[in-house]
Amino acid sequence: MSVEVALVLRTQLDMNAFLVLSDKLLGYSPAARADAASPQLKPVPHELACLLGFKDRAASPALESTEQFHDFFSFGFLIGANERDMPVILEAAKMPFVLQETLIRGVQVAIVVGTFRQWKAAVRRACTPTADQMVRLCFDKVYLAFERMGLAKAFEVGRPKQMPDTTFYLEDQRGR
Repeated sequence: MSVEVALVLRTQLDMNAFLVLSDKLLGYSPAARADAASPQLKPVPHELACLLGFKDRAASPALESTEQFHDFFSFGFLIGANERDMPVILEAAKMPFVLQETLIRGVQVAIVVGTFRQWKAAVRRACTPTADQMVRLCFDKVYLAFERMGLAKAFEVGRPKQMPDTTFYLEDQRGR
């Protein structure tokens, strides 16, 4: 069996309450710069930019400036994998999980939950040329889910580099 991954949980700001109360207490909308961003921000980067605007009214809504808020958002992925691969995948994740047997013999399913910061660390650990292929495949799919949410730049990695086995690895670009 291949590895299957689906995003099943994500933290979301109650934007209405956040903006109404922030405007009342701060005298400005923390979303003003995020709303004016071009191109328009996807929902999670927009929420991160709003938190940045809450802290600093003049802050640029750039995703790279939101690192301090990466513990504010949690994500949960449902991961299905062969029972031989699942322990290695969960070890690479280093996050809380619930594991269950499935109706398919030899296949397990887990829900793994962590903060955005924890997921970034797990992806960096697992999307390497030396990682087990199924581990790399699993976290490639996690990375692609975050990419679809508009969060790829926050990983501070270069463009994915293809491996002969059709997976990819990421090179850490922090500190360069």
